[in-house]
This record gives sequence, C-alpha cells and structure tokens, in this order.
Amino acid sequence: MLVVDARHKHLPVVIANATARRYLTGEPGTPDFLETRWRSFLGASSAANIGTLLASVPDPRTTQQLASWFWRFIQGEQSAMTDIKPLGVGGGSAPGDADVPAADADA
Repeated sequence: MLVVDARHKHLPVVIANATARRYLTGEPGTPDFLETRWRSFLGASSAANIGTLLASVPDPRTTQQLASWFWRFIQGEQSAMTDIKPLGVGGGSAPGDADVPAADADA
C-alpha cells in the first residue's frame, strides 16, 4: 500500500508498507524513497493519466475505484489491479475534500 499526498502537485509518497517497498525498490526496509514522486513508480501510460485518475476518484462514501495500472516494479513494468481511494484526511466530507489517495496494487 502506498499513501500519496495529493495536496502537493508532485504527489509525494508519504507512507509505504513493506510489500510496496519490496516490489518497488527490492528492499522492504528502504525508507529513503518516501517523498518520492508517485509518478516515478508508475509506467508511462499510467503516469500520463494521473490527472484524470485523481479527478475521477469517487466520493469516499461510495464504492472504490479498481483499475489496471502499469507500475515500475524492480522486475520491470507490469500491470496490476490497483485500488485508488481517498482517505479523507482533508477534514471535509464532500467529494474533492479528501486530500490523500491511497493506492493498493495487487502484484
């Protein structure tokens, strides 16, 4: 699981669990890629569509958005079903008020 701060234009990764770190860097204990741009972990086609993705994140009170995204894993670029959902840390309850989306890819 990755948590990305969508309040910042460069979309920094702020939390990454051991599984995400292992698939993306090869080392489960690597904290140094925190604050890395989320786009750097996505394949070119997925990175190009980030704006559209964030604009289409559903209301947190509705169903989650599950789609196939291309990720840059240590084994190379691979497609993985990815669940994008707002975490609602912005304090608001209306759609668009949630600041931090979480991405969970099943590789």
